[in-house]
Amino acid sequence: MELATIKKELSIADRLSKTRYKIWLRFRFFAFLIEHITFIENSSDETIGVDRYARCFYNPQFLNRLSEDELIGVMCHEVLHLALKHPERGQGRDIFVGGVSLFNVAIDILVNYIVLKNGLKLPTCGIIPDMADEGSINYHGCYIDKIEKRCVEEIYDMLKTQMIQNKEKAQKESEDGDGSGNESKDGKESKEEKERKNRGGFDSHDFSKKPGEEGSSDRPGKAGKKLREVNWDSVIQVALNQAKQIGQTPAGFGREFDVYQKGFINWRHVLSRIVASASPKEYNWEQPDKRLIPFDIYIPHVVGEQVKVLFSIDTSGSISKDELSKYITEIISLARSFDNVELRIITHDVDVHDDYFVGNGSIAKIKNIALHGGGGSDMTSLHEYIERKKYNQGRNLLVSFTDGFITYPNKPSIDTIFVLSSKGSIQSLPAWKHHVIELL
Repeated sequence: MELATIKKELSIADRLSKTRYKIWLRFRFFAFLIEHITFIENSSDETIGVDRYARCFYNPQFLNRLSEDELIGVMCHEVLHLALKHPERGQGRDIFVGGVSLFNVAIDILVNYIVLKNGLKLPTCGIIPDMADEGSINYHGCYIDKIEKRCVEEIYDMLKTQMIQNKEKAQKESEDGDGSGNESKDGKESKEEKERKNRGGFDSHDFSKKPGEEGSSDRPGKAGKKLREVNWDSVIQVALNQAKQIGQTPAGFGREFDVYQKGFINWRHVLSRIVASASPKEYNWEQPDKRLIPFDIYIPHVVGEQVKVLFSIDTSGSISKDELSKYITEIISLARSFDNVELRIITHDVDVHDDYFVGNGSIAKIKNIALHGGGGSDMTSLHEYIERKKYNQGRNLLVSFTDGFITYPNKPSIDTIFVLSSKGSIQSLPAWKHHVIELL
C-alpha cells in the first residue's frame, strides 16, 4: 500500500506564533515591540489594523494571502504605528481627501520606509516608497523626498500643502479638458484593489478613542472592560537597548527616531488643562471648512480660537550647548503634539536677541532656529519686551526654558511655566511661577 503524504496547513494562530518566533531570531527590536500587542481575529475587518489599546485586529483571509516575508513586514508595520505613538500624534489632524485620512497616508509612508529599510517585505498594495536617496514617493501627485530625514508631521504638512495646490491646478485646467480623470488605464482593477488604493494602504487605523474609554462593543473582546494603553516610551527604549546589545540596531528611523527618543516631556499631559481651556471647543463635520470643499478636501469646521503659546529660551553664559539642544527638542516635541498651536520663540540673556514666529507648529522652521546670547542672566528685559510687543494679549502662557540662575521681574507679564535644565535651581524661581518642569 502506497503511503500518501498529507500536508497539514497551519492555523492562523499557529502561523502568527511561527512568524513571531522568526521575527525574534532576525529582528529583536521589532520582536520586543510585538510582544506588547494582542492579535485578535475579526472577519468584519477587511485586512488588518491596530487601535490605541495595542490590539491588532486581522481578517484571516487577508493574512492567508500574504507570503511569510510579507506577514513579517506587516506585523512590524502595525506595531510601529503604536511604538511611534501615532494615535496620540494624529489628534487634531483630521483632513480627509477623497475619503482618505491624510494623516494615515503620512504615517504609512514613514512606517513603510522604516520597514523596507530594515530589509523586510510588504504587500504591493501598500504605499511603497522608492528607497533610493533616503526615500521618496509620489502619492497621487504629491512628491515627498528624503523620508528618512522627516518626521510624520512634516510629511503630513507636505501632503496637505501639495494636495491643495494640485486640486487648485486641476480645477483650473479642467475648464479646457474633458474632466474624465482617467483613474484607470484599462478599467480592470478589482473592487478590492480600488478600495485599497482609495484608502491609501493595506491596513486600517482605529485611533479615535481616548485613553480610559470603554472597550468597543462592535469588536471582539471583553465588552465594557476598561482598556489601558501601553507605555511605548518605556517599551521602545528597552527594545532599542536589547537590539544594540546584539548588534541589531534598527535602520531607517533617522530624524523621526532621534526626535522621538530625545523628547522627555509629555506636553499633552502638562498642558492639557491650560491648552484645553483655549483649544477649539468643537469639531463640526456637518459644516466643514467651505474653502476646501471644491477641492474634495474635507476639514471639520472648528468652533473656537487657535492656541497661541509664547516660548522664551535663556541663552545666557551659564546655559550649555547640550541644554540649548534639549530646549529646542522639547519645543519640537510640543509642536508635534498639537496641530492647532501657534508658537513664538524669543531668545534672551540680559537683553532680547531673537524673535521667531512659527505658524502652525512648523517643525522645519524650529530646527533651523539660530540661538544668540552668552551674556548675563536677567529676565526683566524679556517681560518688558513681551508687554511692549503686546505678546501677552491673546496668548495663553509663556513657557520659559532656563537653568533658574537668573534675575526675575517683580511682576510677570504673562502666566509662566518654567522648564529647568537638570542642573537648574527650583529654589531661585519667583513666587509667581505658574508651574515647574524639570528636564532629565
